[in-house]
Amino acid sequence: MTFQVGDRVRVVFVITRFHCTSLQYRAGSVTARLEPAEGLAQVIYEVNLGDQYPRRYFAERHLKRDKPNASTQEQP
Repeated sequence: MTFQVGDRVRVVFVITRFHCTSLQYRAGSVTARLEPAEGLAQVIYEVNLGDQYPRRYFAERHLKRDKPNASTQEQP
């Protein structure tokens, strides 16, 4: 599943070494897509999760497409 800039996504998994656990299940929008290049083995998405977390970076497997009317803290 690939995402385009502007798609609504939800964080389904976080690596606590890089992100705090409060980011899990938060919804946001994709603001950039970083293609694999030297130093990057996979596609990385820049996601805007709101005012407190304006730019966070996630691998594709850590995101899923968000439902239009889902609450911000809803858990699957």
